[in-house]
Amino acid sequence: MMTWIYYISPLPDISSIRDWLAELNIITVKIQGKVKKKIFTYRGIRIFIPKSGFHSYLFININKFILSVKKINRIPISIHIIRYALLCLTVLPVLIVPACSPENNGESKPTAVRGVLDISPWNFTKKGTIKLDGEWEFYRNRFIDPLMKPVPGSLEVPSYITVPSRWPEHTVDGRPITSTGYGTYRLKILIPRDAPPLSLKFRSIHTAYRAYINGRLISARGIAAETAAASRAENVYCIADLINNEPVLDLVIHVSNYSHKNGGIFISQLLGTEEEIHRDNDILLAINFFLFGSIIIIGFYYLLLFLLHREDVAFLFFCLFCILIAIRILVMGNVDYTNRFITFSWDVIYHIAIITFYLALPVFSIYLSLLYPREFHRPVLYVIIAVGSLFSLMAPFCNSLILSWLVPVYDFFVIACSFYMTSVIILALKRKRQGSLIFFSGYLIILLTIINDILYDNAFIKTGFLSPFGLFIFILFQTILLSQRFKWSFLSLEAMTKELKNNNDHLLKVLINLRGTQELLIRQEKKAVVGNLASGLAHEIKNQLHSLSVLEFMDDKLNHEDREYIRYILESRDRISSMVDEVRALGKEEETSYTFTPVPLSRILKETLVLIKIDPDVKNRHIMIAEHFSGEVMADKNKIIQVLLNLVRNAAHALENREKGMITIRTDKLEAMAVIHITDNGRGISPEILDTIWEPFFTTKGEEGTGLGLHICRRIVEGHGGTIGCESVRGEGTTFTFSLPLADGKEKR
Repeated sequence: MMTWIYYISPLPDISSIRDWLAELNIITVKIQGKVKKKIFTYRGIRIFIPKSGFHSYLFININKFILSVKKINRIPISIHIIRYALLCLTVLPVLIVPACSPENNGESKPTAVRGVLDISPWNFTKKGTIKLDGEWEFYRNRFIDPLMKPVPGSLEVPSYITVPSRWPEHTVDGRPITSTGYGTYRLKILIPRDAPPLSLKFRSIHTAYRAYINGRLISARGIAAETAAASRAENVYCIADLINNEPVLDLVIHVSNYSHKNGGIFISQLLGTEEEIHRDNDILLAINFFLFGSIIIIGFYYLLLFLLHREDVAFLFFCLFCILIAIRILVMGNVDYTNRFITFSWDVIYHIAIITFYLALPVFSIYLSLLYPREFHRPVLYVIIAVGSLFSLMAPFCNSLILSWLVPVYDFFVIACSFYMTSVIILALKRKRQGSLIFFSGYLIILLTIINDILYDNAFIKTGFLSPFGLFIFILFQTILLSQRFKWSFLSLEAMTKELKNNNDHLLKVLINLRGTQELLIRQEKKAVVGNLASGLAHEIKNQLHSLSVLEFMDDKLNHEDREYIRYILESRDRISSMVDEVRALGKEEETSYTFTPVPLSRILKETLVLIKIDPDVKNRHIMIAEHFSGEVMADKNKIIQVLLNLVRNAAHALENREKGMITIRTDKLEAMAVIHITDNGRGISPEILDTIWEPFFTTKGEEGTGLGLHICRRIVEGHGGTIGCESVRGEGTTFTFSLPLADGKEKR
């Protein structure tokens, strides 16, 4: 979509513009990519001030009154729409997570002070869930009795530790707390007397705990013990419903950690109404399954594309990347899966999450290298694959504690690779590779969310895990990129198809021209051969025919019948001689001279019938004469007899059934022309070759024919000033028609 910028002629009085400048927001724009000018917006009106040498102009919208409008430029707004969409998608994860989090209600909340959290004024119905943050009592390397009340002056003197935090961030008695070990957290909570039924959501307590309220066990995950051998880690997300809302809740949590580098409670624990806690958990669960299902479906869709188009290996690796991300989202979801489906041990889940993290980097690198092979250096790809494979192979043989210490090392490697891959995508963007802008936009989102997760996992920030949303948006961008690739492929295919069609049409024309040229050359060569042969034989044939001239001197010694036979013999001699001349003229492409005399058409037919009776190919055929005109025509009699004999002989050859076959010779008069029709009821001529039968050397008789008969007939008829044509129906018969001019009493040469 495009938008147009218009300007109007200078206003009569624009001196007041100077007074407006203080209120205006100056925007620099490019007009036609070269000249920079200024646009000022004031009260819905755009004021245009040229660079120099001109008065000020007003920009106004099209729907307002415009005077002397002139169009100066058009600016595409599609780029701005893309920028705004990318901005919205970039901000989307930041907006979704807090919106879905039960911790955000926009109001400051009370915190615990020296082991006491007073929330008695808190209205859970109106203000929602509260975080149990602040100073908790902490007993290092001791599991205290949850029923024991603190006694002033006793040996059970607590330390105070900030929740949420990791153990290594604090000291007890001047000594830092190690990441592994055990201890007790204690918090006294003063709640409202009229509070509705409440629930506690326990999150990220590493890596095993037991929770008590007023001495009653309400939740436990794994086995919290004093030794590593007796301890067992388990999923640390759980919801516990409180049976009775007592005014004072004494919360005691026994925590042990021997499976992770970060021990303790390092995410806020939540207290809220049962309805809200379970609803928020169900929402997060639905989001996790939505992300898992969507990414899995997209992954299998790419797998199907790969199976249908195995040449594009990038589809396969993007499918693997989607599957790895989907599995990681499922096992790392911050929700309580209790009673939802069969759970695995924490150790198995943690190994799955880390291995998918290790494998995702090399798989994504291969995918990126397949998209931009000229920008991605092969040695770097081999290093990424080697490191990722090494960590992935090591992971199953390491316990969870060692694995958690290896993760930060791999995090730094991921960040380094991310910067390199960013440079690869920027280079592809600079070189204007197809889809590089869309890919870079999605990659930027996933890069920011992964960096956020790395910083959050190492306790540098407290935002939460955002990578599932970033990965989902990145995969959506890849889907858009795939659609664009299909579009480009379709357009390319259309262009190639069009180009191929044009090339085929051109080649077909060239082929037709070549065939025509080839046939012309063959005909010319045949004509030359025939002409040379006829020239060589003409002298010999005429010498032999000249011996028949002695019959002319025997005319007075023969009776009338014998003189008629002698005349036929002499006329046959003349026809043979003229036929030789005709073939010689055809070979040399010369015009043939004819001797035109008025001759009755009935005489031509009569002499033709005499010759037909002695022709072995025609004498046994049934021939019918329909003589509707017998007047004189201007013709070379022997030439026309030759035409008739040739056409009648061809008709006889077309008769497949000798008994029912019939040849009809009909004469008519049409204006100043005599028309002769030769019709047979034979097999007919195929419509595809009707226009070809007149060409020299074309024959359907195989080796028996020369292909010169019809061509010579046309030369003779057209040489007489007439026309010749053919009509045929396949299986019914053929009619040859030619015309001759009527005689006018003058002899022509």
